Amino acid sequence: IGHNAFYCCSGLQEVVIPEGVTSIGDGTFRDCAGLQEVVIPEGVTSIGGCAYYNCTALQEVVIPSSVTLIGNYAFHGCKKLQKVVVPDGVTSINADVFSECTGLQEVVIPSSVTSINAKAFRGCAGLQEVVIPSSVISIDAEAFVDCDNLKAIYVPKDKVDFYKKRFPIDMQWLIVGEGSDLPTQDNSLVPAEVNEIWYTTVDCSTIKGCMRETPKISNTYKRK
Repeated sequence: IGHNAFYCCSGLQEVVIPEGVTSIGDGTFRDCAGLQEVVIPEGVTSIGGCAYYNCTALQEVVIPSSVTLIGNYAFHGCKKLQKVVVPDGVTSINADVFSECTGLQEVVIPSSVTSINAKAFRGCAGLQEVVIPSSVISIDAEAFVDCDNLKAIYVPKDKVDFYKKRFPIDMQWLIVGEGSDLPTQDNSLVPAEVNEIWYTTVDCSTIKGCMRETPKISNTYKRK
């Protein structure tokens, strides 16, 4: 199916893709705001970039095992999409593939995937837990940026440190070994090695018991 074939067909609700189709081009169903369900037949090997970009009514998509490539931004902005099963055969979850899928609650990443690229799941506010298979050797630091309700990123127990080094400091506490309890974060503790903290303009209002006002006596904290 050619590039932008059904671009902005806002009244389109259902599409039956016939057998024999091997690829869905870039932007094929982009901005089809009424599209609710997609069944992609076996035989399709690639889904182009922005193929279902901003299909805001899309609730379900079945991706066959024959698919080995899903392009950048392919499902960006599919706000009602709740579950995605990435087929075994896909080796890379590309940039922004599922970004801003705010209703996404579950994603299954197969052991064929070796890399998760920039902002692949950016802004997936409904996502609470993710399981990363041991096959993943490259993961972008912003792959899960702005996933505000993410509670745990489960990784193989023997690779916890490996994955922690690939995430920004404020997300490292989310990384736990498979089978572990949900992690907890205590922002109120000052590490023993810290001897002095200068006053900062950074908003720390999310820390329990923190007062945002400028200290009246001193603008530094010193360990006694």
